Amino acid sequence: MTNPYPATPAGHCPAYIAGPSGCIHRLRLYSGRDCRHGPYPHLGAFQPESDQDLQRINDALDKTGLTAMRNRRADQLSGGERQRVFIARALAQEAPVLLLDEPTASLDMCHQLDVLSLVRELTEEGHLAIAAIHHMDMASRFCHRLLLLSGGSIVADGAPDAVITEANMLAHFGIHSQIETSPYGIRVTALASASQRSDLL
Repeated sequence: MTNPYPATPAGHCPAYIAGPSGCIHRLRLYSGRDCRHGPYPHLGAFQPESDQDLQRINDALDKTGLTAMRNRRADQLSGGERQRVFIARALAQEAPVLLLDEPTASLDMCHQLDVLSLVRELTEEGHLAIAAIHHMDMASRFCHRLLLLSGGSIVADGAPDAVITEANMLAHFGIHSQIETSPYGIRVTALASASQRSDLL
């Protein structure tokens, strides 16, 4: 059976929404209504959502744990909850690819784990997630493949333990470091900058 609503190739999940002053812009929509932006790529001009569209919205809210918050203003949500709204919007589009721009930016440790755990669950269901992440430990824990970018080029590509190395930290981040591996990922401890004398190590 042909799907009358072909999926949007990718759903973009921004780090945050910036207002003119550079502050976080207050989203005026309710979280449930914000998720309703998801099906819009499938709809024609002035075409209302069908029962199928509304079911996709409900499914997306349920999958991201937002059903109980659907009538709350988006500016009353925490940073982690707002990230889940963006993910729910992408899911409502039935986008097979999620583009995540620093999904853990400005989040505390608990919300970082919540958001990335949700993304990992979605990848296990068949979605492809591509994320820009600056937290090495989180990247190593939740990503199976890392690309290290430096000077506008890919300088390393592979499994986390092949990319997060002391040599790469020195060459591309300018730090001497200690790398520790555990079942929960890779921990990078910065010891000194490359400009400091080696006898400080």
